[in-house]
Amino acid sequence: MFRAVSSFLVVFSFLALPGQAKAQGQDPVTQEIRQVITSGYEYAKENLRDETGTYHSSGSLEFWSSGGLVQNVPADEPARTYQSFNLIPKYIWVVSLSEDVAMAQFYVEGSY
Repeated sequence: MFRAVSSFLVVFSFLALPGQAKAQGQDPVTQEIRQVITSGYEYAKENLRDETGTYHSSGSLEFWSSGGLVQNVPADEPARTYQSFNLIPKYIWVVSLSEDVAMAQFYVEGSY
């Protein structure tokens, strides 16, 4: 069994709603990004496979504790399957880069 403590840097593109609170964790875009991250891990735990169609068309840069610093994951990467899955995203930090782009960084703890 592999024990993972990883850091992922994920960039999401969402349209921000004008006039909403901009404090960390209060605006709807930040809440939506946190929910997307959390629900992806919940899906994998329940289905023992990753969701498909969740990567941006240009792929994703991910930091894995299993080797190498930056992994370039293409958008068409096949969904991974698992015999067991108990990863939990922690310390989800979201920074708005513009009105329609935000960056999320978080750690994942557990095993799969």
